[in-house]
Amino acid sequence: MAEQDHLQSPYYHKEVFTYTLKYDPSKWGEITKKPENTLQIFITNRCNLRCHDCFYIHKLGKQEMPLEEYQALVYQYLPKIREVTLIGGEPTIHKGLPQMIEFNNSLGLGTLIYSNGHNLKILEGCDLSNTSIRIDG
Repeated sequence: MAEQDHLQSPYYHKEVFTYTLKYDPSKWGEITKKPENTLQIFITNRCNLRCHDCFYIHKLGKQEMPLEEYQALVYQYLPKIREVTLIGGEPTIHKGLPQMIEFNNSLGLGTLIYSNGHNLKILEGCDLSNTSIRIDG
């Protein structure tokens, strides 16, 4: 590509243009969605990495939430929630994670796990049909 060819490109604009989208009610409509509440639980402050951009790095340690405490917390909010988000530290190094997912499934709750992705083997054999995993790190 010659040095000046980029000036002929349809993606190159020397000037900035403003375009206002027009609302066409025959094409667009408002969708009313029932609010879904999510319970966010820090199940551990242990982690197998030390990512420099981690928002929780200053609180990492060796504590884990016992399964019984987790279940009591979920039961407390059960009528108000549809999903539980499991975060920490690194949730996949909590040995009770499979039981927490199973517990959520038994109550008809979705599960979202925030993970660095380095210990997903713990999820082998789990019913993940109502579980999402977000990988960061």
